[in-house]
Amino acid sequence: MTAPLLVALKATTTIAAFAMCLSPIPDIRRICQLQSTENVSVLPLVSLWGNSFLWLLYGYLAKNFFPIVATSVFGCLTALVYITVYFRRTTQRRYVAKLFCAVLLGLLFVMLYAVLGLVGVTGQARAQVRDIVGYIAVAVNIVLYASPLETVREVVRTKSAKTLPISMCLVAAINCSLWMVCGVVDSDLFVLTPNVIGVTLSIIQVVLYHIYHPKRRAHEGEFELELGRSRGDLAPGSTCSKDGSHVSMIHSPKDDFSAFPFIKAADWGLEFAPSRSPRLAPPNARM
Repeated sequence: MTAPLLVALKATTTIAAFAMCLSPIPDIRRICQLQSTENVSVLPLVSLWGNSFLWLLYGYLAKNFFPIVATSVFGCLTALVYITVYFRRTTQRRYVAKLFCAVLLGLLFVMLYAVLGLVGVTGQARAQVRDIVGYIAVAVNIVLYASPLETVREVVRTKSAKTLPISMCLVAAINCSLWMVCGVVDSDLFVLTPNVIGVTLSIIQVVLYHIYHPKRRAHEGEFELELGRSRGDLAPGSTCSKDGSHVSMIHSPKDDFSAFPFIKAADWGLEFAPSRSPRLAPPNARM
């Protein structure tokens, strides 16, 4: 590959890596608006932080300051901001603190090993220390790309993909593809291997989001309501059935949409189902 093309590839990869670091912003913005972390997992954020720190070490040991070190520094800083916002608004602070401390402890051990290796305490060459850190970075990188899979079971169970961070999945697919090309060009298996896996996992998650799209589920609920009317269970244009029973829609006190009057319920993936109170008999059954 010619020098101009190589520079263009690395510049594009750097931009994609920055976009990957910024991809959690929609979820973080929603957390700030709703003052709640419901349906948002902290694992991708912690994984992004740990992954960026390890690749920062690897880039330094491999003397790959552009694009690896540059993008890793940016990833570390943005991930710490995301985790701080999440921690301030979550009701599971103990879990988040334990997860963060566990990852921090692991990173400190890896950094200590790298420092001891560089000063000659372990008796290893710089290349050997680089390879060990590379193996660890690959493992954590795979966890980062697979972290949204934490919610896949819930997606399949509820048949709704509203908990999948789709923006992060889409950007990860593009980012991994570019890093995969960089790995081939530089003959660096530590860069190539995790990104091949990352592309595969990201595509799987995007496909799941398409199959169980939240808005499609909301439209299906509306279709079922219209189907009930067409069968005669509900009177046309109303929520009152022919036997006199009524369908009531009760707004949960936990979901306050008063601050967002321009947002429809369907946009939030809400589902409504008609039900008849067991205490109320149809009019024709009353004495």
